[in-house]
Amino acid sequence: MEESKKKKLAVYLSVAMVLAMLMGPGPGLRLVNPDIDSASPNLTVGGVPIIYLWGLFWFAIQVIIVVIAYYTVWNEQDNVAG
Repeated sequence: MEESKKKKLAVYLSVAMVLAMLMGPGPGLRLVNPDIDSASPNLTVGGVPIIYLWGLFWFAIQVIIVVIAYYTVWNEQDNVAG
């Protein structure tokens, strides 16, 4: 992979990681946290609290970002002279 493509991918992955880090435990919780005072708050999905699923979803996104970075951006094979 050429160096300019690696740098561009590294920037995209970095932005995605920052977004995932913010949305998981941060203001993203407001999007899924139901209002307790509503007529029928949906607190679970399949028996699992929706807040847990939200956090697990963003954790999975972070793992995917790290795996992509490991196999593309952090690949030492390109840096080895040979």
